[in-house]
Amino acid sequence: MTAMKKIFVCLAISILMMPVLAGERTPHAPEEKRDVVYEAKRNVAQNIASLLDDVAFQQTIIDNLSDKNAVAMGELLAGFQSRAGVASAKARRILDTDLEVRRWKGTEHLSNGLMELRLVRPEGDAGELDPASMLVAFEPRGEDKNWKSIEAFDVEGNLHTLDARVQPNFPILVADLDAREDLRAGIALANEMLVAAGMQKPVEQDADQRTGKACSGINTGQMTYIRLKDDHEPWIKGSAEIYAFVSGIDPTIADPEIRLVDMPYLDHDGTSYYPNQLVVYWYQYRYNTVNMTFYEHDDGTNYQGILSAVISGVRVILGAFAPQYAIIAEVANAILQAMPGSWFTDDDDYVDTIYTIDEDAIGSGRTYNGAGANVTLTLKPYCLN
Repeated sequence: MTAMKKIFVCLAISILMMPVLAGERTPHAPEEKRDVVYEAKRNVAQNIASLLDDVAFQQTIIDNLSDKNAVAMGELLAGFQSRAGVASAKARRILDTDLEVRRWKGTEHLSNGLMELRLVRPEGDAGELDPASMLVAFEPRGEDKNWKSIEAFDVEGNLHTLDARVQPNFPILVADLDAREDLRAGIALANEMLVAAGMQKPVEQDADQRTGKACSGINTGQMTYIRLKDDHEPWIKGSAEIYAFVSGIDPTIADPEIRLVDMPYLDHDGTSYYPNQLVVYWYQYRYNTVNMTFYEHDDGTNYQGILSAVISGVRVILGAFAPQYAIIAEVANAILQAMPGSWFTDDDDYVDTIYTIDEDAIGSGRTYNGAGANVTLTLKPYCLN
């Protein structure tokens, strides 16, 4: 073998071995990120199940879940340790896991706890709970639309398999993230990042008043009605959690203007809601025109990662365009393209987009349908004094 061939072979072997030598740890590797929430839920489910033979823990579950369907893990464990009179190593591990998840999501400064224990009962069941005989389930890996089975631990640590689409005909406990708290903290973080990136003006900013407008305060768009056609949620996940990107063009510079809006009341598809929620502050958008892009929250989402990708991706995608009316819809399309779906275990599901909502076209009120016919909502003008 010639010297040149030896160099070539060594170089080829080095290239092939690079992932091995690096421990397969490439930047943003999907498997590295997507195991965090799944492993947390699995570990917490296993620890909760192992406590079900403890009489003090059994009574704590009965006290907390007999008349409601969920309890924050911190509250549950504090009650248990108070009743037991001693600190529990398993309880400490569960709380440490909660903190690890919040650190991964970047919301440790915005939330005191994300983990919860939920009770899923068959419809009409109001019988007395027997925690010692119950299973503790956790959500699988992957996109929820592809789930076929759910795993659950019993008190002895055995795994049982349940149908992902057919709810069991007996009560079951679920170790999960509080989706409402997770989304609240995630949206707070996302809006912090958008403000820091110059893509969102604070609501507290004084609005320029425009000639001819009767409002002496701030002109806003109030959502008086919304209905979601389909949310595709499996039984283990409970209620849907919906939020929207409200996007357009900054009124003063050539940059997108984006705000995330939470919709905490929108729990179920096929149901009409009348929230009277302020969703648009018109002074924040050039041409007084916005898009609304709707997503359903899933708790494998890392909002720190999503917003980093959206902020950089939207600027790259829109960088070649001048800030003119014709490209307002392209801001929504850029958000869709920038959302890093492949990074996460259970991606935030795209629901629908309503393009080019114009303040002047609303009149005294107008109903809009999403491009995908999944969202219908009504907006009306509202003067915020």
